[in-house]
Amino acid sequence: METFLAMAVAAGDQLHGKVELSVRVHARDSLVTAMNTYGQLVLDHGFDALIIADDDCLPPFDAIPRLVDHLHAGRDYVSTVGYMRGYPHTTTIGRYLKHGVSAVQTPYGVEWKGFQWLDNLDGAPPLLEADFCGVPLALMSRRCFEKGEVPWFGTQMPEGSCTHDIFFAKRMQAAGIPVLVDTTIRCGHLADPAIIDETSRHIARQVGQEIVKRQQEAA
Repeated sequence: METFLAMAVAAGDQLHGKVELSVRVHARDSLVTAMNTYGQLVLDHGFDALIIADDDCLPPFDAIPRLVDHLHAGRDYVSTVGYMRGYPHTTTIGRYLKHGVSAVQTPYGVEWKGFQWLDNLDGAPPLLEADFCGVPLALMSRRCFEKGEVPWFGTQMPEGSCTHDIFFAKRMQAAGIPVLVDTTIRCGHLADPAIIDETSRHIARQVGQEIVKRQQEAA
């Protein structure tokens, strides 16, 4: 959180006073409750947008002004690139396959199939449209909360349980708002004990592959 607060202070100079930032740290609530609370605050207090950040993400120091540029360009929902803390350490950008999403029982529990995580962003456009994405650091304009169905965040959809970011993506798509990812803003992910980013994830992936291999051999 100290990283984000420092970024917010620096953004004041980087934006040359063009916008006013109000910083708030939310505690002692579930993630879904906190996110819905912030959405309502945007509407109640006349903010133009909400910028959220996970407390374990490590974004570029100028990420906030770059997200504000998207707001000024008329974009409503823009997230940044995150990397999974656990194996296989792909990005958190997802796309559905043609046959749709389904739950499959495996020896290691239920796994969701029918979508793919984008792993290699080499050659990706600076602004990529996805079906859903993680939100290590993201911009959500006022229109997201005006047009999106309430609650904006949740964990239960008619087709089954999901994470809060997938829930929000579905709400936005239903409201005609695209899910966009700025592929130039890449956020490291604080792990235990290392940081997972574009470089270190390849080493962590090799370790994870060996663990999976041994689990399969023992099954």
